[in-house]
Formats: sequence, C-alpha cells, structure tokens
Amino acid sequence: MTDLGLFNFIKNAITQGKSKEEINSILFKAGLNQTDINQIYTDIQNNNVPVINTTGENPTRMSRASTFSSSRPTLITVLCGYFFVSWILSLINWLVFIISLSQITDASITPSFSLSSLPNLLISLGILIAIFGYWNMKKWGVYLYIASQIALIIYLFINIHNPSGAAIVSIIIGLLLPITTIGTGLKYLEQMS
Repeated sequence: MTDLGLFNFIKNAITQGKSKEEINSILFKAGLNQTDINQIYTDIQNNNVPVINTTGENPTRMSRASTFSSSRPTLITVLCGYFFVSWILSLINWLVFIISLSQITDASITPSFSLSSLPNLLISLGILIAIFGYWNMKKWGVYLYIASQIALIIYLFINIHNPSGAAIVSIIIGLLLPITTIGTGLKYLEQMS
C-alpha cells in the first residue's frame, strides 16, 4: 500500500518540475527501494490516491517524506540568512550608538528622539516578522513583506522632497533585493502553508 506522505511528496515534486532522477535520488537517500518508488509512480499515473496510513505499517518512511515535502528552498534560506545577519549587524551598530550617546559630556550636544521615525521602525518590524514567515515557509510572510515594502516606498516618496538623480538611482538599486525577495516568495508560494 502506497504511503500518502510519499505519494504527495512525489506528486508535488513532479508538479514543481523536478526530474524523476532527482526525486529518486532523494527517496533512495531516505531508504526507499526501487519497487516501492515504482509503485508510487504507478499510483500517481493512475490517480490512485492512497488512504491515510493508520496501520502504523511504516511510519519511518512517512515521516521522512513529510520532512522532504516541507523543506525550505535554498534561495529562501540564503535570503533569510542575509536578512538575519544584516539585522544582527544593525543591532550591534545601534547598541554601539546608544553606548556612545551615554558617553557624551558636552552639554551643548543633546541627543533627541522623535516620533517621526516611528513609521520607519514599524516598517522595519514588519519586514523582520515577514522574513520569519519566509523562513517558516508561511504565505503570510510573503504578503506581509510585500505590504511592508509598499509602505516603505510610500514613506520614502512622502519624505524625500526634490530628490536628486543620485537619490532616485539609489532607490532603484535599493529595490533590487526587495524585488528578488518578493519574486522568490511568489515563486515558492504554492509550497508554503
């Protein structure tokens, strides 16, 4: 009897355009034999959807298949890693700045903070939360990232008066990573829960 988890894993892999060799390689590494794999391909071809495995016949194989089907694509892992490292470095930079402010002894220099940076902070938090959604392969992560980027673009255009050509070029170059991140999220949206 074909395992439902393996059936879904192979069917999804085929839908994503993976070759039979790639799929078989993954399944062989998981400990499956050629006979079981061929049976699953036959069931997929004949549209024989298996029932859920309630017999406990081979739970090891089922758990391996579900692990494969929920894995994160490498591109999303790399993008999330980049964002996480960037935020750690930004946090370190922010802490150094706060420490240096506490060491100011000149009375004529008084640091001031205002609520004008609140939208920027909220947008940054939205992007951070969205990237955690990407990392966990959640659709809401893609939607939140898109909304945060739209809010950021609106915020920039409201607050930049008479931008120079260099500022516009910088904004366009600065959009390359968000566009790549959005494109990646949309590409893998079907695999996300």
